[in-house]
Amino acid sequence: MGTVTRAGLAVLAALVLATMLSCQQQEGLLTQDIVSYRITLKSPLELGSEAEPLAEDNPHTVVLDVEALGADGQVRSDYNADLNLWVFFEGTLSPVADSSGNVTVSLANGGARDVTRVIPVAFGPTTIWVDDVRRAADGSADCLGPYPPLGGKPDSCSYASGASATIHYRNPYLDEVQEPLDRNTPAATHLTLLQGKSVYVDHPRDLDSLLVVTGAYAQAFTVTDISPSAMARGFNHVYVFSFSRAKRNDGTAVAAGDVVIECPDGACNGYLAGGVKEFVGFTELDFPIFDVPPPTADAPECRCGLSFKADGSRCETKSWFPCPEPILLDPSWMNGTVSVGDAAGDLTTWSVGPMTDQNSTDGVVYGTWLQSGGTYVLTFYQGPGRTPPEQVSQDSYTPAGAPEWPHTFSFTGSFFGSVVAHAFSGDNSSLELHDDPNSLKLESLEAALVRIENARICTYDETDWTKYGQLTVDFGSGCNLAVAFKDAVPGFDPQVAPGQTVAEVVGTLRNLSDFSSSDPTQSYSYWILSPRGVEDVDCGNAAGCGQ
Repeated sequence: MGTVTRAGLAVLAALVLATMLSCQQQEGLLTQDIVSYRITLKSPLELGSEAEPLAEDNPHTVVLDVEALGADGQVRSDYNADLNLWVFFEGTLSPVADSSGNVTVSLANGGARDVTRVIPVAFGPTTIWVDDVRRAADGSADCLGPYPPLGGKPDSCSYASGASATIHYRNPYLDEVQEPLDRNTPAATHLTLLQGKSVYVDHPRDLDSLLVVTGAYAQAFTVTDISPSAMARGFNHVYVFSFSRAKRNDGTAVAAGDVVIECPDGACNGYLAGGVKEFVGFTELDFPIFDVPPPTADAPECRCGLSFKADGSRCETKSWFPCPEPILLDPSWMNGTVSVGDAAGDLTTWSVGPMTDQNSTDGVVYGTWLQSGGTYVLTFYQGPGRTPPEQVSQDSYTPAGAPEWPHTFSFTGSFFGSVVAHAFSGDNSSLELHDDPNSLKLESLEAALVRIENARICTYDETDWTKYGQLTVDFGSGCNLAVAFKDAVPGFDPQVAPGQTVAEVVGTLRNLSDFSSSDPTQSYSYWILSPRGVEDVDCGNAAGCGQ
């Protein structure tokens, strides 16, 4: 590096001074008058604490004052603005709207008094935020865009913000992590209440109960709140994606029956935290943090339906504690509302109604032909008049070759109100009409330990088997449930097994769905049963099952 002379330093100082003066003369991004906003909570008055949070359930009503402060810390009584109003909890901001859907708060003469808002949902440490990111004077553009700003001068952006004192609400229960955003809309199956939030669960719903691991896999484990009140509510299970084999706090592998949270004498030990994400319609906790201890010395060798005997032998009888017993899937849950045809001839009419947002979650009606032969056409109408203006959709199906029977295919459209269907050609007693299998009941069991009985293995699909290790089965609802046999049952022969009946399969219920497309024909939903291991599959007399 060259020598810096006194004259050189003088030149450098002059340049710096000139630059500073030019900056003072230029209109900058940060205005000099408003530097922050003061938020004073008027309700609730009791804010709770981390050790003793407020026990109230959602929603929460807050009342607050907002004041604009100048550089001297005093209220600027000449200030008027519309500011964005937010609630910050579980790691992200969420807008707070008034009863008209407006997400801003209007300041006049430097403040807004007795601003009342209902926060639909908030958990854990929560603060109310305001910020000024307006660009244009009328608020039609914001400052969080390219520079130089469009629609206003740079100094129309103050970037001032403010936050309230922290309100300590209780942390969510596990069923509130899995809870749908809105149970009464088609989004119930793939949008959760806390999607995108970083949640922290530290209590079972009933203090004398447990959060327990029900299944452990190569990259994940499943957890259930076995509280009686949580089991009654549903949605009390979650899939924890750990990226690799999850480890206990002693370095050994997490296994079924491990206790995640327990509350002896009312004081809870353990926690489960992570980011809530919908991975192709399946709710996961990503980047999880947990503290799972190893089982106690007196833990039974036979637990959660599996054997943990040192010699590797199986248990003579299955013991499920501390896991809940697997929930037996009802075939009707896979089919939704069912209307069965009759033998009246070429024209058969069904009323499946009313088919509404509440009982049809994917906007698709499914027809199932129970027998082969013939060409069938279904036409759906909005009302019993069956006139062309009321027609919703029409589709046909012609069996080719020797397809698997029963055979299910879909018709798309918006089916709200009474729907009438016509089927032509053949004995229509072989036709069933039903809405989507992606029912809310199944969604409430997502990541739960479930079981099916007397499941007939359907046709072999090479792609499904080689890529996913799955075959579809029919346990009374048609071939609409995939079972991941490959990793669970060594020696399973997928080409011999089709047509055979497996006595029982236990496993974790998973969903794979995508409703992002505006074209209903591009939407899909599949349910998958993932056994935890060979002990979860009772082959009975099924050939090719590998046991």
